[in-house]
Amino acid sequence: MGLSVATSAAFAFFVCFLISIATFHVCFCNGISSSANHTHNNITCFENEREALVKFKQDLNDPSNRLSSWDIEEDCCQWAGVVCDNFTGHAREIQLQSPYYTDSYSITFAEYEPYMSHKLRGKVNPSLLDLKHLQYLDLSNNYFEGTSIPSFIGSIANLRYLNLSDARFRGAIPPQLGNLTKIHYMGLRGGFDDHNELVLHSDGNLHWLSGLVSLQHLDMSGIDLSKALDWLQVTSNLPSLVELHLSYCQLEYGFSPPSTNKINFTSLDILDLSYNNLGSSVPSWIFSLNHLVFLNLMECGFYGPIPSGLQNMTSLKVLDWSGNPSNSNIPSWLYSLRHLESLSLRGNLLHGVMSIAIGNLTSLASLQIDINSLSGPIPASIGRLSSLIMLDLSYNKFNGTLPESLWQLGKLEGLFIHYNLLQGVVSYVHFANLTRLRYLHAAGNSLTLKASENWVPPFQLENLELDSWQLDNLFLVTKGRDVEYSTTLGLVTSMDLSRNNLSGEIPEELTKLRGLWSLNLSDNHLKGKIPRNIGNMRQLESLDFSLNQLSGEIPSSMSSLTFLSHLNLSHNNLTGKIPSSTQLQSMNDSSFVGNKLCGPPLTSFNPKKPIPPQVDPPGSEENGEGSSEALFFASMALGFAVGFWIVLGPLLFKRSWRIAYFRVLEDIWHKLWDFIS
Repeated sequence: MGLSVATSAAFAFFVCFLISIATFHVCFCNGISSSANHTHNNITCFENEREALVKFKQDLNDPSNRLSSWDIEEDCCQWAGVVCDNFTGHAREIQLQSPYYTDSYSITFAEYEPYMSHKLRGKVNPSLLDLKHLQYLDLSNNYFEGTSIPSFIGSIANLRYLNLSDARFRGAIPPQLGNLTKIHYMGLRGGFDDHNELVLHSDGNLHWLSGLVSLQHLDMSGIDLSKALDWLQVTSNLPSLVELHLSYCQLEYGFSPPSTNKINFTSLDILDLSYNNLGSSVPSWIFSLNHLVFLNLMECGFYGPIPSGLQNMTSLKVLDWSGNPSNSNIPSWLYSLRHLESLSLRGNLLHGVMSIAIGNLTSLASLQIDINSLSGPIPASIGRLSSLIMLDLSYNKFNGTLPESLWQLGKLEGLFIHYNLLQGVVSYVHFANLTRLRYLHAAGNSLTLKASENWVPPFQLENLELDSWQLDNLFLVTKGRDVEYSTTLGLVTSMDLSRNNLSGEIPEELTKLRGLWSLNLSDNHLKGKIPRNIGNMRQLESLDFSLNQLSGEIPSSMSSLTFLSHLNLSHNNLTGKIPSSTQLQSMNDSSFVGNKLCGPPLTSFNPKKPIPPQVDPPGSEENGEGSSEALFFASMALGFAVGFWIVLGPLLFKRSWRIAYFRVLEDIWHKLWDFIS
């Protein structure tokens, strides 16, 4: 018993000892934390660094006043885009990338002005050299047009992160950047048009990269590397390199690579060589990179079947083989790459059927196999891809109906099945679990949507295209019901319900879709008046109500649609004067033909004055007005189609054309800004 009591006492003492230590530790740590916070709260930037930043600002043009907080009287550690060290107070980071960065080139014209106005302009002042502790510099997606990358940046010795991508610098890349021996991230991505903004130094090689032993991320996309015959040797010997992006670099198959055993890439996980001309077949050294998780070989000039050498790259999570004509089936081994999260086989001239083995790729979040000639039914096993966020099977020859297993894709946000040969019935079952669906493009099929009048879709769409569907008036014939379109369509930006046999009136509730920029209800059987509040849809850029039976006057509120660039109200029963506005009067006559309208832009027409009968010449019934009118509309349709595909069609399928187009818009915008200011 005595031993037991002694043991208990010792144990109690030990517990008390531990508690006392813990208490002391907490108090001590709290004291340190409190002291640290107190120190941090009292830290202000150094005077010489504040002066350096002020000089840096003076050489910048700031259209949107992003740098308004850069007041000489204020602590520069509190300035927007400046980050100071918590303990020393030295300026450590400058983060002045444009907040409106986009890589999609899909912004609307309404968004274009704020997108451009947030770009800084001017030049980079060498006062940055006074920031001896600067480790992070991001000036990406600004507009330093006409200036070159300053060579003095290579003297900012402590720099770990440098991002000058898409900042419109021009001229030669200074080889002094090779002095940044501590750099981990270097983004130099330039323009993607035919006249590259950034070029290599006169010697044309990349030898200056060789000393960057800590470099993990290198992006030189859009820079002409056609003369850099050492690009593969230099980059493969960077021991820490994890990501390499060389898209649009004009790399060609004629380069002389070192022997395969000299290609290391020991740390490389991500490789992007898209939009180059690497020859008809994949270089063999790529197949040796078994540890890659990301491989983009889009539009590299390869042709022939997808090479079997890729099947050994079992770690791949992202594979993009788009734009390389294969003219073959989807190889069976592709379905064994179980780690794939994104697979893109767009525009590969693929044919045959899609195997049920597609259901094996259960990690897929994105599947793009559009613009091919795949046929047969969409396999029901696609419902096993429960991680799928985006599914694009458009522009193929898939037939049959949609598999009901679609309802299992609970994470799906984008469903693109337009322009196939699908037919049959689609019911609420297909969409039962698609609560995250935002984009539904299913035009150009012969599908019929069957659902009860009380069915409320579980999703909130941003973009809807159901051209040529049979909707049984589910969306628009709603007499006796108060339709709240904002419940399921409140986020919609584009809606195409043309050629759907819709009847009844256009519901006033449709005008509550304030974010809509494109609305097409053409070629239906809609009657009644155009909703009087249509002017509330101020973001509209394209509106098509043609080939219906609409009557009455054009609402005066339509003059409020200041972004409207395409309007078609032709071939209805509209009457009266066209409302006055810059947008409406700038439209062509063809936007209003086939009505009883008057006023600009139409020639004078008085609806109260009877139209004199026209006497047709003999034989006109057979060869006259009917055939002439048919010939006129056929010619107009043909002319529009040809003009569209020649001028705008490539913008849909050629990313390089889209980028060049927006570059031109960007240049025009800045020239206008210079003129105004």
